[in-house]
Amino acid sequence: MNTKLRSRSSIRYFLFLIYNLLLLFLFPLLGGQSPAHKFLLSKLKSIIFSLGFFISYLCAGQRGTAQQTSYQEMFILGGMNGDIGVVETSDGGFVTTGQSETGSSGGCDIYVFKKDLCGKLVWFKNYGGGGNDGGTSIQRTSDGGYIVGGLYADYDAVLLKIDANGNQQWFKTYGGGGDDRSIYAIQTSDGGYIFAGHCTSFGAGGWDAYVVKTDNAGVMQWEKTYGGGGTDFSSYIEPTSDGGYIVSGSTTSFGSGGYDLWLIKIDATGNVMWSKVYGGASDDGGDWNTRAPVTADGGFILTSYSASYSNGGRDIFFVKTDNAGNLVWAKSYGGGADEESRFGYPLNNGNIVSTGYMRSFGFGGMDYYLLLTDSAGNLIWCRTYGSSGDEKAMSVQQSSDGGFVLCGNTNSFGANYYDIYFIKTDSAGMTTCNTNTVTPTVTVSVPAVSSVTPTVTSPTAEAAPVITVNNLYPALTRLCIQCYFEAKYTYCKNQLQLTMYDSSACIPTNWYWDFGDGYTTTGQNPSHVYTTPGTYFVRLVAADSTTFCVDTVLTSITVDLVPVSQFTFTNNVCYGTPTQFFDLSNGSINSWYWDFGDGTYDTIQNPVHLYSVPGTYNAELKVVYDGFCTDSLTIPVYVRPIPVADFSSQNVCLNVPTSFTNLSAVSSGAIAANLWNFGDGTGTSSQPNPSYVYSSPNFYSTTLIVTSDYGCKDTIIKTYEVFPLPTASFSATEVCLGYNTVFTDASAILGDTIVNWYWDFGDGFTDVSQNTQHLYSNFGTYFVELKVVTDEGCADSTSPLIPVIVDPLPIANFTVNPVCESDSAIFSNTSTVITGTVIGSLWYFGDGDSSLLTNPAHLYSDGTWNVTLGVISDKGCFDTVIKTLIIYPLPLPYFGFASVCAQDTVFFSDSSVVSSGFLTTWIWDFGDGSVNSYQQNPGHIYLDPDTYTVELIVY
Repeated sequence: MNTKLRSRSSIRYFLFLIYNLLLLFLFPLLGGQSPAHKFLLSKLKSIIFSLGFFISYLCAGQRGTAQQTSYQEMFILGGMNGDIGVVETSDGGFVTTGQSETGSSGGCDIYVFKKDLCGKLVWFKNYGGGGNDGGTSIQRTSDGGYIVGGLYADYDAVLLKIDANGNQQWFKTYGGGGDDRSIYAIQTSDGGYIFAGHCTSFGAGGWDAYVVKTDNAGVMQWEKTYGGGGTDFSSYIEPTSDGGYIVSGSTTSFGSGGYDLWLIKIDATGNVMWSKVYGGASDDGGDWNTRAPVTADGGFILTSYSASYSNGGRDIFFVKTDNAGNLVWAKSYGGGADEESRFGYPLNNGNIVSTGYMRSFGFGGMDYYLLLTDSAGNLIWCRTYGSSGDEKAMSVQQSSDGGFVLCGNTNSFGANYYDIYFIKTDSAGMTTCNTNTVTPTVTVSVPAVSSVTPTVTSPTAEAAPVITVNNLYPALTRLCIQCYFEAKYTYCKNQLQLTMYDSSACIPTNWYWDFGDGYTTTGQNPSHVYTTPGTYFVRLVAADSTTFCVDTVLTSITVDLVPVSQFTFTNNVCYGTPTQFFDLSNGSINSWYWDFGDGTYDTIQNPVHLYSVPGTYNAELKVVYDGFCTDSLTIPVYVRPIPVADFSSQNVCLNVPTSFTNLSAVSSGAIAANLWNFGDGTGTSSQPNPSYVYSSPNFYSTTLIVTSDYGCKDTIIKTYEVFPLPTASFSATEVCLGYNTVFTDASAILGDTIVNWYWDFGDGFTDVSQNTQHLYSNFGTYFVELKVVTDEGCADSTSPLIPVIVDPLPIANFTVNPVCESDSAIFSNTSTVITGTVIGSLWYFGDGDSSLLTNPAHLYSDGTWNVTLGVISDKGCFDTVIKTLIIYPLPLPYFGFASVCAQDTVFFSDSSVVSSGFLTTWIWDFGDGSVNSYQQNPGHIYLDPDTYTVELIVY
């Protein structure tokens, strides 16, 4: 296949040289516009175009075959050690790094160069000191620059930070007194950097795996080594979804024998979470080539080589694990000689790509290979690239066009040094020269898997060397004839006039236009006026005098009038509601450019746009046909502000109206409608500032929806409490006058606390105690009010007023006849009561005797006695009276007289005595039937002599 490709390349060179000369010398002639020119040159044009189309076909420049640029090229620079890492740039180009001696500051230097998307060299720079320095990996950083991992002076690990143009920003080394290497470096999520490599300065002995984490300025944050008593390498690191990292490499300290593949799962600070090895009795993996990117399922795919599971020598070796390092499958790919994978990773579609070198297949010696499998390791295709010498690929990167870029070194071409060998393929891995399709044997294997515990150390060392940066311009040789441009154009129609624009990404050097109406011209961007509207087939033939490439494109275009921009939209939308735009433009249109007037844009025909703030925006629609024919229209768009619903109220007591004060506002316009929902299931209002009486205590969420005069709405919900009312109540004793009435509070409240009591006793007196007593000055019925207040200020009063009765006292009284000794004192009870009746009496006679009779009689001895009468009314009221009773002694009657004769006057002489008091009355009964005498010392004449019994009664 190599012979055929080279033979075909020679034909291309020859034919294109002829065609290019024709283009250069005859294009001006072919551009003539007179009828004579057209008649004389019509046959010549036909021949030239036939030849051009034939050459275009041979050069793979026909429409549709050059959409993915592919080529092989080599940088000729003495002492080159080839590319080690490559990454696509943001503008579709590529940057790569490696080691070179030519142009260095002494020994070898790190180099980085950039190629644009057309494959042209943009810049090439060397960075180094006096020793041997080299780049081992390169990755884009978040600031648009790059981080380069590598070696410094053969003995220290390096991080080199450069900007997008290759200018050094900082250069730092890491390590100790031994040999320390950074093999693969990446930027971390915190803006810092981390690299994996190996070292002899620290660790458990010999080579140990080496990981260093830095901040965004390269200042070390931590560094750790992992290993055992043998040789331990790490050559890849990648973040995992849990915030830690997966580190891959190889080890002789652990495993089944020789080198084994090694996975180390560490956390964000380098602590080992788990560690596993995979392999057999022979060597599996080495110091540079064991990579283990994360797969879509969260597991890992190790790509390396194996001598334990091969078809002879070493084979490319894939090991798929889950996220805990457990084996899922393992496969090897190769032939009878040695094959090694130097870099592999999963693509976005799940397929796995790998590159390195093969000896079993290809052009002789070691050749680049590019191998693609599906996610299960099944072979899709395999290509080799190279010549009779040795080619060793070190890195692969899929490009945005679906193709692949491979880099490494070669001694088959150029100066027979290990020069940079750079290959760009299409998505099937094809280029136009030095390419073979091969079919390696695929072997399914089951390597031994074991968990191991490496020794972990945390050394500390860092240096800051002085680095020289040199700009270089190495020679470049392209091995394949390949057109790196595609004939493509756009055009602008202004009624019947078209302006043609060559829009190829990589611009050729010569153009030939056939407008399809009998007129032709040259030049990159011509203009042409059609005489009538219609459909025309326009042909562009583009050529490059440098690469001897040609491409042709034939496109039908319709010539009509310029487009007219017109649109409508949903106007007066409320803020927060998207505005729908409707294109109503006329004419041929294939692009729409909307400027919404707020600094944002869109390119779909009928966009929906959400404005971030209300206001008036000048929305512009620019309609475009083929990129350049345009018309625009600007119309103001009104985004109405949302009103801000707000109100205030207060917590109230039950039965008190809740007043709502509407505080809603709108920045422009007015509030046109209010809708209140008072939250109790029934109450609503449309008034601006309503009042509402709730029927029961509770928490109520009141909703206010306000609508502006443009129909924009806002809603607010606030919760207020309706406090329960207390129930004022009390009990009071019915008392007799002179006794305290006892008032006992019986008020109640649910869910709150009564804190104040106000008593009005109905007689002009008040009190504020909860339970109190009051002494009324008069009997009667008093109407008492109790008002209670809760801690929330809710009050209740007894209504109607509660009557409290103070009963009158009875008036104890009695009379008694004067009593003489030996006569009973007769007591007459004259006690009274104003209301009610006297129902009981209790007499204490003063001599130790008592009686419950109403009107008792009592016999005293003579003397003075204090008689007490107590009476009780039917209301239980009591009164007493004490009176002094004198029991008078009996007088002692005695008299004297002288015996007399009948008819003589007998004189009686009173000599009666009394112990107390005095005699007031004397009654004489002379015993002869005569009238009694009342004189103290009477005289009486007896008419007849006899014996008469005379009685004297004295009082």
